[in-house]
Amino acid sequence: MTRNASTARTILQRAAISAAAVAMIAGGAVATAGSASAAPKPITLTSASCPYSIAKGQTSGCVTRLQDLLNAKQGAKLVADGVFGERTRVAVVTWQKNHKLTADGLVGPATKASLEGKPSTSVQARIVSQAKALAKTPNVRYGLGDGHGAKPGPTSGRIDCSGYTRWVVGKALGHEKFARWDSSADQKRKVVATSRPVAGDLVFFNKPGAAISHVGVYLGSSTMLSAIQYGNVNGIHKDNLSVMNGYQRSFGRVTG
Repeated sequence: MTRNASTARTILQRAAISAAAVAMIAGGAVATAGSASAAPKPITLTSASCPYSIAKGQTSGCVTRLQDLLNAKQGAKLVADGVFGERTRVAVVTWQKNHKLTADGLVGPATKASLEGKPSTSVQARIVSQAKALAKTPNVRYGLGDGHGAKPGPTSGRIDCSGYTRWVVGKALGHEKFARWDSSADQKRKVVATSRPVAGDLVFFNKPGAAISHVGVYLGSSTMLSAIQYGNVNGIHKDNLSVMNGYQRSFGRVTG
């Protein structure tokens, strides 16, 4: 074999080795990319499948949808991987500021509705809806201290006033707002006082100088739904606020 032939063969061998190396690297890159987990399938933000508030640290199809919407409507240039990280939070805050929403980085009902282009159903509207629906539960009677079990709702068919509002508000929010043993006084401390009540606010009653002793769901037009016992009435009833004659009243708003 001549020197020139030997040199040419060496060059060809090195070229073949280099090509094989490139192929292995490329193959490894493809394998790595193929092994990456796919993003969760998008879920409409306003659907019942998404939590009340979507927040940093969550991973879900709700987050994938959020990222898709922010990319499409705001040019956020997020990786739609379904992971709510810091870049997603910053993009949410920017959207909220641009649309005059509370810029807290939490994707609650108002932000969801703004992104989806659908009307928002307020917390108060959901509370009224749940209060009316749960009031139709058959054979529920008033029972002092009932409704404060491990799960919200009547205890052996009985419920008291704060047990009822715990049940209603928990259903409306999709999570528990009030703790298991919260009394009506405890619940008042967990809502925002308002002097301009709307339907869906809570209404609290107390004797002058005494602690809160009754709570109901305000329906507007001086009416409420509450678990109550008076005379022959024993259960969940719609009443005029004047049924609590001699009591002072105050209102509180559930904010989530």
